[in-house]
Amino acid sequence: LLLPAVTACGVGVDEQPRPLGVSTTTSVAPQPVTTDGVESSSLYVVRDDRVLPFTRELADQQPRTVLDALVTTQATDVPVADATTAIPAGTTVLGARLVGRTLTVDLSRRFGRVVGPARQAAVAQIVLSLTELPGVDRVRFEVGGEPVTVPTPEQGDADVVDACDMATLLADPDAAESGGLSARSAARLTARSDELRRTCG
Repeated sequence: LLLPAVTACGVGVDEQPRPLGVSTTTSVAPQPVTTDGVESSSLYVVRDDRVLPFTRELADQQPRTVLDALVTTQATDVPVADATTAIPAGTTVLGARLVGRTLTVDLSRRFGRVVGPARQAAVAQIVLSLTELPGVDRVRFEVGGEPVTVPTPEQGDADVVDACDMATLLADPDAAESGGLSARSAARLTARSDELRRTCG
């Protein structure tokens, strides 16, 4: 699925989401539980050019914790058949700063490798994961400390992005469930879809 291109400086770019190598076996996971030092968070991955969530237990729901988990997601973490990620392998989080309800995320220059439709999918993964967190409504992107615009289906290139800007990239809950999505992830996807339908109009 990865189609590398060579730029003038010899750095490849990602034009397609890269596979996570997920097993096609799915199972019903237990309901989310919060215990000491463990929080259930939704991370978004790509399947059939749409994004959908899976639930992962993390130490907390701080934006940096969730973002670190998202960019380092491995196949063993994802109970979603045929899932991929559009976030380039090796991307690291340099910072996450919340001012008001806008979170600025600073990613390593590896994130700049992703282009075309895969870049929009990568942005959707990040925005939809982070805007599920309390207090985060919008996301601003930096690469290597420099502000960048990112592509969205609704605004085109934008400086600040919210979940409504990415709502059209969310997978259809009915189609996703019939495609082997676990009951837990399907329930979260349905809830998010309903929420964005109400919020975004």
